[in-house]
Amino acid sequence: PDQLFDLYLKSVGRGAAFNLGLAPNMDGVLHPNDVASLKGFGDKLNRTFAENFASGASFNASNIRKNQGKHFGPTNLLDDDRYSYWATDDDVTQPALIVELKDESTFDLIRLRENIKLGQRLDSVWVDVWKDETWQPLAMATSIGSCRLIALEEPVTTKQLRLRLFAPVAAALSDFGLFRIAASAFETQTNERKAADPSKWNIQNNLLDGGNPALAWDGNKESRLLTNEVDLPKYLSIDMGSLQTLTGFGYLPRQDGEGAGLISHYVFETSVDGNRWEAVARGEFSNIVANPILQFVDFGKPVQARYFRFTVEAVANTSSNRSAVSIAEFEVYTK
Repeated sequence: PDQLFDLYLKSVGRGAAFNLGLAPNMDGVLHPNDVASLKGFGDKLNRTFAENFASGASFNASNIRKNQGKHFGPTNLLDDDRYSYWATDDDVTQPALIVELKDESTFDLIRLRENIKLGQRLDSVWVDVWKDETWQPLAMATSIGSCRLIALEEPVTTKQLRLRLFAPVAAALSDFGLFRIAASAFETQTNERKAADPSKWNIQNNLLDGGNPALAWDGNKESRLLTNEVDLPKYLSIDMGSLQTLTGFGYLPRQDGEGAGLISHYVFETSVDGNRWEAVARGEFSNIVANPILQFVDFGKPVQARYFRFTVEAVANTSSNRSAVSIAEFEVYTK
């Protein structure tokens, strides 16, 4: 959700479209991990924009077009109408607007919008905050357009702000909002999973030739197991040292931005004695190239096992069955 929100700020927050690029898996449905991420993202969006701290503010504008406050006054910035606006006279291209908030508020996200029916008129907008008895620069944005979202490095608490607009023609602004970016509840949910202790693991059989498998469970997402090219499918089997109750596993793709070796299809098997194996999960990490985050696979019901075997059936970005395999982190979850 946090990554999706960051992409939202960089796309919608800069006047562009936000194309998720999600693809269904071979069963024709979205992967549960993608669905969970989207739900978390939607929740974060709703909670972030639930309250506009600029609501109820009063304004002092340096200029209002033809002194017609009803039609062109700054109160239009808060009426939820995308096509009403505050505008200046034709010869006023660098107006200022002082915003007095109803209450002292804490925010870390600023929203600005133009009435795009009039075209993109503003070159830039500066936002100042009243602090220590003087105006101090807080944020600046160019190319406002249909929407501009400015995320601050840290929250700011104040009751008074100033907008300074710069345009080659009469300035016009349609919307102004102040928000607090909501924390993601998704992280709390994922942290409830209990990972098995990998310090007790012993490699039973490793057909993933090359690289150091222990890098896949060293707790460092920046390191990675990167094998030589092998003919797939190939597997890695682990003795966990004792009988445990397993509920699922997690695979974190490499985090260095490279696409080589990203696992797309897998089989996860368990065993009590290391001889007789049962497949408890088989599937696809859909959209793994565009969404290289920790992939969770739940077994649906707890499984008793001392051994597990993870088979890589295919990797992304290649039609060949011969490829390197990469794993940044691999976790097995227990009750």
